[in-house]
Amino acid sequence: MFNLANVNYSGIDEWLNNFYNLLTEEAQKLIIEKEYCTGTLKNEEVETNKSCISKTKKRKVYILSNKEINSSVEDGGSYLLTPTISWTANSLDSDNAWASKDIYNMFTDLFSMRTASFSKDYNFGIKPLITSKGDILITSGDGSIDDPYSLDESPKAKAGDYLNTRHTGEYITYSGYTWRIISTETDGTIKVI
Repeated sequence: MFNLANVNYSGIDEWLNNFYNLLTEEAQKLIIEKEYCTGTLKNEEVETNKSCISKTKKRKVYILSNKEINSSVEDGGSYLLTPTISWTANSLDSDNAWASKDIYNMFTDLFSMRTASFSKDYNFGIKPLITSKGDILITSGDGSIDDPYSLDESPKAKAGDYLNTRHTGEYITYSGYTWRIISTETDGTIKVI
């Protein structure tokens, strides 16, 4: 995950709309509208907040909030923090907003917080955040940075489909119980829990 822009806080919505409009029509079909976390955080809340203070109206693309960053922290680090400064969806007040800033952590313990407040006039990076449909089929790739997943829409199941053509995460009802598919095996069997 890398920054894709260098804009001031007031330009985020315009940049995100342009980003979405530049996606292919095929890519846009896989993205759903969702409310995203936002809101004002005080200094003492910024590193511990793990809930939505308020939400945006439904939209196709937004940016990470401190909630997502804080919820991803494990052993002091997070896969959401990269060595760049990026705006978050949270403000400190009408003039300042929070930005993730792992770059400082590489140089000194003095700036050990994951985020810092900056004037909304500064230009920093943006990491677009999207929510994809839940029935998307992975067509190739191993999920690594060198071989990312390629995605396609997954057809809905219909009567007569074989169960081993369905996907991990889908649910089935059998013998009065609801089960979830956890894997489809190479021998044509499936595992459910």
